[in-house]
Amino acid sequence: MSSETEIKYKANLILEVIGHPPEHLEPALKEVIDKISNEKGVTLEDSKINKPKELEAKKGFFTTFAEVEVEVDDLLVL
Repeated sequence: MSSETEIKYKANLILEVIGHPPEHLEPALKEVIDKISNEKGVTLEDSKINKPKELEAKKGFFTTFAEVEVEVDDLLVL
């Protein structure tokens, strides 16, 4: 009997975007997360997109980030 064990890898990713206007940042991150989750061998476990905040050093520009947890079938997919 063969006892093959399927190994999967979990990763926590931080994705950051900077730009303006602030209402475009969250949809941009959502689109990137959707593309990642549609990749072959990738399972999206969880994601959280934070609200945009204005940069102190560059007024008029905003930043936000997403915390994304994925599981991949192969380390090379990551």
